[in-house]
Amino acid sequence: MRTFNEKVWEVARHIPYGKVTSYGRIAKLIGAPQAAREVGWAMAALGNQPHGDAVPWHRVVNGEGRISISNHDHGADEQRRLLMAEGVLFDGDNDLKISGFTAILWSPSPVEIQHLLDEGAE
Repeated sequence: MRTFNEKVWEVARHIPYGKVTSYGRIAKLIGAPQAAREVGWAMAALGNQPHGDAVPWHRVVNGEGRISISNHDHGADEQRRLLMAEGVLFDGDNDLKISGFTAILWSPSPVEIQHLLDEGAE
């Protein structure tokens, strides 16, 4: 059985290039709708994982479409740079708010997510 963090990472691993999703959306998709903050903690813990680079952490933002991480190891500037390299636009030159957030929001169905989680658990 997967841990909470492993479920978060498995879902995040499938966010397509040029798309984003939110901490809260991942929490809902893994069956823990009140755990958006814990999703953030799981994403922050990626740096300590041997395969952490395989998870596109930069594609997870807050529910308003804004980068909300602090500037440390994988800081807000790095997240913004990685998203911009994928064609994601921001409201201003130094703004952390994604322009057209809903248009690039990745919204898989719960069935798709269950399939991903079941498939990865084998």
